[in-house]
Amino acid sequence: MYSIVIAGGEGRRLWPLSTQEKPKSLLKIIKNKTLLELTIERLLCLTEKENIFVVITQKMEDAVKEILPGFPKKNIITEPVGKNTAPCIALAARNILDKDDNAVIGVFPADHIILNNDHFCDCVKQGEKIANRCDELVLLGRQPEKAFPGYGYIILGEEIVSDNSFKCFYAKGFNEKPDLETAEKLMNEEDILWNSGIYIGKVKKFIEEIRKYLPYEYDNIDRFYNDYYGLEKVYDSFTSISFDYSITENLNNFIALSTYIERIDVGNFNAFYDLWEKDDQDNAVYGEFLGVESKNNIIYSDKKPIAAISINNIVVIDTDDGILICPRDKVFEVAKVKEKWNKTINKLDNR
Repeated sequence: MYSIVIAGGEGRRLWPLSTQEKPKSLLKIIKNKTLLELTIERLLCLTEKENIFVVITQKMEDAVKEILPGFPKKNIITEPVGKNTAPCIALAARNILDKDDNAVIGVFPADHIILNNDHFCDCVKQGEKIANRCDELVLLGRQPEKAFPGYGYIILGEEIVSDNSFKCFYAKGFNEKPDLETAEKLMNEEDILWNSGIYIGKVKKFIEEIRKYLPYEYDNIDRFYNDYYGLEKVYDSFTSISFDYSITENLNNFIALSTYIERIDVGNFNAFYDLWEKDDQDNAVYGEFLGVESKNNIIYSDKKPIAAISINNIVVIDTDDGILICPRDKVFEVAKVKEKWNKTINKLDNR
């Protein structure tokens, strides 16, 4: 199996820790390793390094080469600019097609921390078996916990007879990040799984679906995938859209594999609360912190100590690129702050 690692996402909800030059896949959050390194190590249970392709953006090139010194250079695929996951997957799939037009590929985000790696590997191997036997994409799903608008919802249809411990289903549909009311309705009225973000399928099937729903993007990728300067001229005109929205929501048929993969999606700062050690007041801390009557905070500073008096449930992030202070229940709005900040900077630059 070939693996595509999506590593170029800026992670706007993690500003100022994550930036275009240092996106979240390059953050050292645990084990003093980047999320990208941990992802590649995890995939070595499935395939050799030569069959792992990492998709990054141009601004990341130097940093990635530094942290992956022994990684095959030809397997690092560079987007001129980030355009979300659909063009990213299309570009990697087209490169793999050149190498092996009968390939089965798996798509893996680089911003997940998997807590049960053995089960993860078993699930992906099972997904590969299913993909080899059929002509549909296979989407790994997780058991839902509650109605939550931040995930994709796989709507399950008929169960496929299986001779092992895995359950798989024909999917009736897919709803990417519904609002809370719709999520509650899906939980109450349908059999559903949460999308894990992991796709498996034949490379030709990926390309068939991408060509169908994003013809302009794919035709230009097909023309320029091995010509970076040609690709650079057209890439900025591509639609910036996720694979989930552009492809999965439109699929007429796909297969869902039910899993118990335990993951932490490093999509906002609350994820760090489960990853970092707590002090005696249940503050999750990276760096030096002194809290007086301060509980349940998330604190990051790798350069200087932070002290706080009588604050609770607050996020404090101190980096060279900026300082963020916000309530923990507002972390989903950090992307809006980043967007507003960029507009302010642009106005100042254009004076």
